[in-house]
Amino acid sequence: MWLEHCTAGFKGAETKHIARMRGEGLRKLQLDREAREREARELARLVEADDDDDDEELERVWRLLEAWEKREILRVDASRCELTKPKPAGGWPVVCEVADATDPALLALLRHDDIKKILTAGRRAMRTLRVSRASVTHADRTEYHGKAVVGYIVGCEGDGTPAKCVAFQKTLNRLYELGGNYAGSMELHCGLEGTLGMDHCYVIPVAIVEHTDRCLGEGGLYGAMVHATGYHLVGQCVMAGAPDAWAPGPLATVLANPKHDLYEYAVKGVAPPLMAPLSREEFSELTKEGMDNMSPAARKRMLAAYQKSGVGVPGQENYANQETAAHLARQRGFSCFAHLVEARECIQLNRKPSPWAEGFLKPKLLKSVAKAGLDKDEFWTVLPTEKKKGVQGFDIEGFRFTKEEGTKGAPHLWDWVVDTQRGPFPVWDVADALGLVSEGKPAPKLPWRWGSGAPFAAKELIERALAWSPPASEPSPPPAKKLRAAPPRRSTRLAK
Repeated sequence: MWLEHCTAGFKGAETKHIARMRGEGLRKLQLDREAREREARELARLVEADDDDDDEELERVWRLLEAWEKREILRVDASRCELTKPKPAGGWPVVCEVADATDPALLALLRHDDIKKILTAGRRAMRTLRVSRASVTHADRTEYHGKAVVGYIVGCEGDGTPAKCVAFQKTLNRLYELGGNYAGSMELHCGLEGTLGMDHCYVIPVAIVEHTDRCLGEGGLYGAMVHATGYHLVGQCVMAGAPDAWAPGPLATVLANPKHDLYEYAVKGVAPPLMAPLSREEFSELTKEGMDNMSPAARKRMLAAYQKSGVGVPGQENYANQETAAHLARQRGFSCFAHLVEARECIQLNRKPSPWAEGFLKPKLLKSVAKAGLDKDEFWTVLPTEKKKGVQGFDIEGFRFTKEEGTKGAPHLWDWVVDTQRGPFPVWDVADALGLVSEGKPAPKLPWRWGSGAPFAAKELIERALAWSPPASEPSPPPAKKLRAAPPRRSTRLAK
């Protein structure tokens, strides 16, 4: 009885297991059938929606999307992109097409040593993430959490010489929404100029990865590029997913070349620095080494430049330790210049301040500065050497920066000046006369460090200001000699 009972129990469990497997198989078949039906309905909807469109254009789009999935090289047309302006909300309006395999520029690019190294290292790094084209489903093309394409965007000159290389990732469903017209979302000026702004630009898909691996895939391609060729082709910053350890492919490539810049890191098995700065100790050692190797003549010139500018001089004579009005004005000269030209555009173009300046340029302050004359590119003040003439008007004729030859110092020590019909004035003094800053107090701090860290919009603003000049048909009038009843500001430090 006991044996029969056990046998019956085993048979019952086996029957339940078979039924469960059969049920899972039926559910899988049902899900596959529903997916095929959704794909067929979506295709019919697209065809019906584009029934009146040009058949050739529809065929081109489908061919382009197929090329993305097959990881074929695409050629980019960026003629509609205005790279001097901020990136549009919907992305750069590029147009992609399947690249001609016989294109001389493309052939020259693929033969270039750096590009061959980058593609080889990138494909090796993606070996564990790559999936076959057969695994791409309808859901990947239509749902947000589908698979993604990772690859490189390369800009090159007319002869095929590469300028910049940018790693990217983009989900398949977003590529379908864009009709396959995508060539990166970069905003850095160097990346834009080196890719979309070059004579030729190509998109080279490397792999299709799971949605959860898209950042890892993009970071892996970025790391492979840096490991293989260094930084001279990099057109982007470090992104999430960049590797902090050596991938097998890049490691083998670097170890095979003892002269490689990252060879010492590879031998020790230490993660390469990528874009991170050197540690304080390492940087200090390099500085000491450079000072020790400096020739007597070079050391003499350096000390003379330090003495002239006040940078590097010990004690209270050091420029950074001074608290005079002239020091405060020059120390924050770049900040004062940036806020002045931003206020000028906000007033004259009737626009809101950029995010980096909206905390300081309040509507009340802009209204006051506009009344002080900035709306007409002028300012009024009393020159300390011409007090008898009272308040005089000065017309702004241009903005520029100048640095006395033979001085040393960081960009924040540049002398930013405003040209007028009476000569140049320090920008801090002009801002003080307009009421933008207060006498004896430094200009407001900027949310970034140095000029190189400024956002794209701020860099464009500065370029526009430095390139601006009044119309030639409107020469500046001579300075006014009549007193004004209530001048906005009276600066006591304006240059002679």
